[in-house]
Amino acid sequence: MTKSVNPLWTAYNNLFNEGGEGYNPHDQYITTGGGEPEWSKLDDRKYRLLRIMEGTSTSDPRYAEMEKEVETLTAAIKIAQAENI
Repeated sequence: MTKSVNPLWTAYNNLFNEGGEGYNPHDQYITTGGGEPEWSKLDDRKYRLLRIMEGTSTSDPRYAEMEKEVETLTAAIKIAQAENI
């Protein structure tokens, strides 16, 4: 098992902190190398959230938060696949 930079952390910074300093709700490092690849876990999380969004009204304030999270997860999946974690 190795420590890697969390793709969610990287994606969140790139999307909402313009790659710089600022609030980031995700841990910077994660342990990888054991079991299911990280990109697969992120993909599962993304599609669970999309299913929840299907049953949520677009006027619900949480809907916008969910959209941002899906955007972050999509970017994180691309990063994790590129880094093969």
